[in-house]
Amino acid sequence: MIVEVRNVHHRNKGAELMLRAMVDHYAGRTDVTLVGSHRVGKPKQLKALGLKQLLYVHRNRGFHVPPTNLPPAGVRASLNLVHPTEVDVVLDAAGFAYGDQWGTDRAVLATKYYRYMRKHGAKIVLMPMSLGPFTDPDVVRTARELFAQVDLVFPRDDTAAAAIRDLLGDDAKIHQAPDFTPLMKGTDGPALPPGDKPAAIIPNRKMVQKGGLTEREYVVFLAEVVRAFRALGYTPFALPHATFDHQLAEAVRTEAGGDLPILVEPDALKLKGVISRCHAIFSSRFHGLVSGLCQEVPVIATGWSHKYRHLLDEYGCPEALVDAKEPGALQAAVDALLVEPHYAATKATLADRAAWAREQSRLMWARVDALVEGAGEGA
Repeated sequence: MIVEVRNVHHRNKGAELMLRAMVDHYAGRTDVTLVGSHRVGKPKQLKALGLKQLLYVHRNRGFHVPPTNLPPAGVRASLNLVHPTEVDVVLDAAGFAYGDQWGTDRAVLATKYYRYMRKHGAKIVLMPMSLGPFTDPDVVRTARELFAQVDLVFPRDDTAAAAIRDLLGDDAKIHQAPDFTPLMKGTDGPALPPGDKPAAIIPNRKMVQKGGLTEREYVVFLAEVVRAFRALGYTPFALPHATFDHQLAEAVRTEAGGDLPILVEPDALKLKGVISRCHAIFSSRFHGLVSGLCQEVPVIATGWSHKYRHLLDEYGCPEALVDAKEPGALQAAVDALLVEPHYAATKATLADRAAWAREQSRLMWARVDALVEGAGEGA
């Protein structure tokens, strides 16, 4: 059984967490071989995770694969290479890539590839992800073409589920499921900055690109978060989750007085381990929030799409979502969630909801496993 993991990579720690979660799910399964393209990781990174290299090259709005006899099967096996026609199941964990704000390019490329894969017998799964809205006529057309190639699709929240059902009706391939990284445990990471009650601040450049803030407004707001945490007796530090967020962290440090520690850790599981040791966190990154919530760490958040609101609703703390432009909103969230006796109540709520999220992820994987095993029997 050959399973391709797709639309995950090491450049963004949320994408890496989803990659590691899929690898972890199949760990120890001698009957399953995982593969990934050059976009998932460099050969050394793929090897470290036990993935074979897929013979696939991304080209703008298309892709290239070699003839099925090149290189010959024996050579492919010796070099840990896999031709796409050998793949039984594709797991697409794009996270959020299909909808009006993304245009048509991603859906067009995915449709072309999945048509090719289905022609050669592969099953296609869209792992839990945000979707929609689908209102632009071109986006609607390309989305319908994409979903026609899919065997299972897991909208991650109510908005995504409503959006895809508006397109497809009550299709049996649709099953709502939350983000699936809570099943992955963090690992020991670097030491936290010295001080009481460590509190990570996780920035996200998309708040500037898609969240309606200027960079200056966002940096000033994050510095306000630093001061609010310090007023509680916390020890705040920046914890960027992507290389292009480092500059934001530096700007926040300057705005906050120049003494904000910045912790840089390239391993996604170690980052999750760092978050587990925090007293609380602030995050504008979706998977930064998931890593806090599922480990019962209270959070304050800002977000640039509907997925943040739904995530916090799922974990029973909708008041954690703050409008960075609204005066007093940050302090109101801090008072509601982080000041006792509310802090203890928040922790108790998160413990209950984290157990629910893990159970929902197990149910999602049971559906995927049934499809994978069926594909293997038909191979």
